[in-house]
Amino acid sequence: AAPDLTVGDVEPDWSTFITVDEGTIIINSDQVDMAVIGTYFISFTVTDAAGNVSSDSLEITVDPPVCTVNQTLIGNECIDIPVCTVDQTLTDNVCIDNVPVCTVDQTLTDNVCVDNEPEPEDKTGCFGSIGSGSFMIIVGAFAAIGGAALYFIRKH
Repeated sequence: AAPDLTVGDVEPDWSTFITVDEGTIIINSDQVDMAVIGTYFISFTVTDAAGNVSSDSLEITVDPPVCTVNQTLIGNECIDIPVCTVDQTLTDNVCIDNVPVCTVDQTLTDNVCVDNEPEPEDKTGCFGSIGSGSFMIIVGAFAAIGGAALYFIRKH
């Protein structure tokens, strides 16, 4: 039976794959390349003491390596694939941090979402006066945080 061979394995002793009672064995495995995936033939030629010659061949296959779940086959070699976090993307076999998506109230700074400074509140106001004659109250109200009203009493 043909052996299970994988790229990079050491070439086996081919004489263990044939049994001869007597005579001389010539093994030709020149075309076998253990570094290249493929199918190859090893030829065996046996000559006995009476000069009788018999030949046979063995078909072998050099298979690609079997990679683990965290590897990928590149050429004839299993290459480790990094396991990225949910915040990363695999690019050219390297985990790269994803660019965060900021809200409208944030700015991206050094790949981090930073809260924007709050806009100053509108400090508009209205003024009016109440009264006639010798006393007048001047009222000023401002729409500010917490709301405030100012009263001035002025004598005429």
